[in-house]
Amino acid sequence: MRGRPRARAGSAEPPLRGTARASAVAPDVTVADLVTPVTGITLATEQHPDPVAGAHRLLELTGAGIGPRR
Repeated sequence: MRGRPRARAGSAEPPLRGTARASAVAPDVTVADLVTPVTGITLATEQHPDPVAGAHRLLELTGAGIGPRR
């Protein structure tokens, strides 16, 4: 079957639920919320003189914005 794999009964909890419970991310952050900026960072830095350093910096800035509100 093509498409997204389906979770099996009794399988691990949905992504990010545990991290939200541990206060690593805000409870309303979704996987799509994380994939979208990472994709943008990848595209934005692929022509950068030092793509790894550029991506690392942008990812750090993004991470500071998605953390739980304190």
